Amino acid sequence: MRIKRRNVVWLGTLGALTAIAVLSQGFDSGASILLLSALGLAGGVALFDVEPQQLIKTVQERTVLGGKTSADAREAAERAKARGMISATSVQLLDVGLIALHERYDGMVMQRTRSLSLDDNSVRPYVTLQVPALDADRHAVIRFEIDDGDGDRVYSHEKRQYMRDGKLDIMADTQMPLFDSTMGLNPGECDLRVYVDGDLVGILGFTLSPSVRDRWAGRREKSAESRLRDDAPADPVEDDVPMSLEDLLRQQSNRD
Repeated sequence: MRIKRRNVVWLGTLGALTAIAVLSQGFDSGASILLLSALGLAGGVALFDVEPQQLIKTVQERTVLGGKTSADAREAAERAKARGMISATSVQLLDVGLIALHERYDGMVMQRTRSLSLDDNSVRPYVTLQVPALDADRHAVIRFEIDDGDGDRVYSHEKRQYMRDGKLDIMADTQMPLFDSTMGLNPGECDLRVYVDGDLVGILGFTLSPSVRDRWAGRREKSAESRLRDDAPADPVEDDVPMSLEDLLRQQSNRD
């Protein structure tokens, strides 16, 4: 915001003429208020160079970056930008994560985590968005996608969400089963992707570990293979090695 010094003289002259008109006898009070309001608006436009888009951007940066954006959201947003996709949405990512449901001896426990296991019962993604007023009061399509350790798409869920201005917490309506899942989930480094109206706004990485049962099964299999190798008989010495003609004659001579 910069002051336009070239308009100061012009604005002063306009102010003087307005004062004469307002102070003159017989001037209507309602008209005086309207004239003064117009003078104030004209003064703001004349004196200050305001760029609306820059002002909106500054407000959004102060709101979002002022200690409210989580580290996971910053990482996810940077990974999305690294894909080279230009997002057209003005919605900002404040937080993104996974809520795991795990059964313990004292009941079911819900926990935010980036380290899942196939011993967990299920997982549900969520996202927190900052919706500007200019992009609010409408419905948007929020899509969650999860790729497993082999890059296979194992979860996809869309929901229509009414976008109110301000901070908005959104959780997927469905859970992805983990324990005894029939989808053949591949453990490893996985990804959660979040889209708003088709625009990729974040990619969050997380780890999926095998279940304890699968780990023990793998150990037993390796142990069995090791025992088979140890118990395997040594290669037999072949007795039927072809004899040379000299050895054959010598053997025949000894018999005679």
